[in-house]
Amino acid sequence: MARREHTPDQVLAKLRDADVMQAEGLTVAEIAKRLEVSEQT
Repeated sequence: MARREHTPDQVLAKLRDADVMQAEGLTVAEIAKRLEVSEQT
């Protein structure tokens, strides 16, 4: 599987989205799936 490189802006956008999703009560697994990243990331 090829590894994707994200720009700093893309990383920040995903982190902001994750904060919003976490505030909504989603689990880490659900957030990772929606953001298309692994739970370890």
